[in-house]
Amino acid sequence: NACIGKSYEHHPAVLSKAAMVKILSSVVIAFFNVEMARLKNMKYIQRKLNNPTTPVFQM
Repeated sequence: NACIGKSYEHHPAVLSKAAMVKILSSVVIAFFNVEMARLKNMKYIQRKLNNPTTPVFQM
């Protein structure tokens, strides 16, 4: 990791571009995960309403 940092020190533009891509991708992934969790919750709640006797941990 130290070697990579030294090589990037001479190219701040490359570093900022890489950092921006990393940040953007992590934001997209986080948003996607949140949306998936929300959809799963909605499906789970609907299933609970339709069939209240289903066990909690059933997927």
